[in-house]
Amino acid sequence: MDRGGTAQYARESQANRLACYQRLKSNSISSGVVSDYPAGPKLQALGVEDMFDVVVSAQDVDVGEFKPSPRGLLVAINRLGVSAGEAVYVGDRIDVDAKAARQAGIASFTIGRARSDCETHNRYVTNLRGLTDMILGESVDARDTPQGH
Repeated sequence: MDRGGTAQYARESQANRLACYQRLKSNSISSGVVSDYPAGPKLQALGVEDMFDVVVSAQDVDVGEFKPSPRGLLVAINRLGVSAGEAVYVGDRIDVDAKAARQAGIASFTIGRARSDCETHNRYVTNLRGLTDMILGESVDARDTPQGH
């Protein structure tokens, strides 16, 4: 995540982060992290290093490319054992994350900020609870960012 997304994520309380991940797990939803750089130190600092089923980075031998290349996302869904149509990618940068997801054929959400992007058909959520609600189909706390189309 870039600084804006990391800051938004860090503002979420530890209890809220854990509750969101536990809700996903209790609904048999697997999760992973795809990062351009090794994510371990960030995940550890946020207290969520044990929450994810898969963690990959561009430095992994089988990835070897930065986003917006879809390679990391494709490696992650392969390791999770899901298809692109079953996956949802969450990022904080439309220009990189949503583009990578689109190239991989994966639905995407941007967390923490709203920006229109008709090309990627990205969705926006304000926080982890809204994201979790959307994934579980319990809320309409996301907006299609392509507006006026």
